[in-house]
Amino acid sequence: MLKDVGYSNLVVHGQTRDEKDGKKFRANWNAIKPVKNELRIPVLANGNIRHMEDVQNCLEETCIDGVLSVETLLKNPAHFVEFWTADWIADNEKDFVDGKLHQANLAMEYLKLCVKCQFPWRTIRSHIVVKKQ
Repeated sequence: MLKDVGYSNLVVHGQTRDEKDGKKFRANWNAIKPVKNELRIPVLANGNIRHMEDVQNCLEETCIDGVLSVETLLKNPAHFVEFWTADWIADNEKDFVDGKLHQANLAMEYLKLCVKCQFPWRTIRSHIVVKKQ
């Protein structure tokens, strides 16, 4: 029915509205698999994708077509290619690759993609944070 009305894919978050705080509640990937089994369109999982290991585990556990990661990528858009800048390094993170990335350049690239894809400003403004130095 979803495909017939024009849906090309579906994103399923493995948490209820009351569990949306990912720091307190882990996404339930087992709840996503039955959705995938019933649909003929691509299904993407969202929730608790913080490392490449999470990507692999979620794909294996759910048999879905792809994953989304929000919080991790909002902190560091280059996280999954393992690049960090000094601004993103926490005191306890000793091993990292300095990818010589500049946050302003990443922000500009993000905004250009948003313009190209015609995202409304209200959906992107909270994803760009300016810190006073």
